[in-house]
Amino acid sequence: MKAEQLHFKALVVENELTEIVGFALYFFAYYTWVGKCLYLDDLYVTETYRKKGIG
Repeated sequence: MKAEQLHFKALVVENELTEIVGFALYFFAYYTWVGKCLYLDDLYVTETYRKKGIG
């Protein structure tokens, strides 16, 4: 595993057939003016599953 991979995290959402219908990609960052923060880089939910409280 590359060292950079330790800094990024992902969450996936599966439907009842275990198909991935959404994901979130995030990482933690440190900013001098606010300190440690979670940065949400990508959030995606397939159109069929939108407006169902997944995101």
